[in-house]
Amino acid sequence: PGIGDVIDLQARSKLTLLVHDLVDMGVPLARVLEIPHAHISAFRDRRIALGWLYVSERSAATHNIVVRELARRAPDVKTRCLADYDGLSGREALGRALDAVALTPDDELAIIDGALHAFDHQHHWLCPQRPSATTLAAATLKQRLA
Repeated sequence: PGIGDVIDLQARSKLTLLVHDLVDMGVPLARVLEIPHAHISAFRDRRIALGWLYVSERSAATHNIVVRELARRAPDVKTRCLADYDGLSGREALGRALDAVALTPDDELAIIDGALHAFDHQHHWLCPQRPSATTLAAATLKQRLA
């Protein structure tokens, strides 16, 4: 949807590194390929994609915590997908992309809408048995308006 015009997506792709890291840790490739993952549909436009990317970047900010915990628990384990992450430059690049795209209030709302959908999707994938905060808020608002 034109998001590649405002941010380098290739530099953010860590899937191949993650697969190599898991195999290096002894997880059979067949098992790695069976690991559940979130399914995401194509985005209507780059504003929504940037909202999703914001949520992804927010999750990636915890990588340093994971790296420290791995170093403490398994000092011999080296991870390429986590060690390669540069959170500051990633956030700066995302900030520049958001500034370039969020030119109007409608643009800002579309980005926020994309982020809310991403948070809901992430929540449902991680906690399918519990409704997300945005789902609960929408239900509360409907009750108040009724």
